[in-house]
Amino acid sequence: MSRKNASRAQAVLGQLARPIYGYAGPIDERVDFEIVRRIAEGEGNVVLVGPIERIDPVVLPRRPNLHFTGALEESEAAAFSAGFDVAIEPFVRDEAADEGAEAEPS
Repeated sequence: MSRKNASRAQAVLGQLARPIYGYAGPIDERVDFEIVRRIAEGEGNVVLVGPIERIDPVVLPRRPNLHFTGALEESEAAAFSAGFDVAIEPFVRDEAADEGAEAEPS
């Protein structure tokens, strides 16, 4: 991770109240925006790092403590992720996801 990327992430995240909940990855139809909205209703901030793909940005929840970075280089996304207090995977639960979870070895 370059110092430049780490510095930018620290500058952005350093301005946000904690805790910072974050997700890094494609922001697409798999993301459960209701869960994201509910997390953002609490204390702290939510940061979603990644490109918006295959969805209309109009469906994205809007709150002052909900932040979208857009697409970033892998090293910059990693720098943002390192600054999260809590990493989240806000994916929609569906039958396929439930079956996949059951098939995973313990």
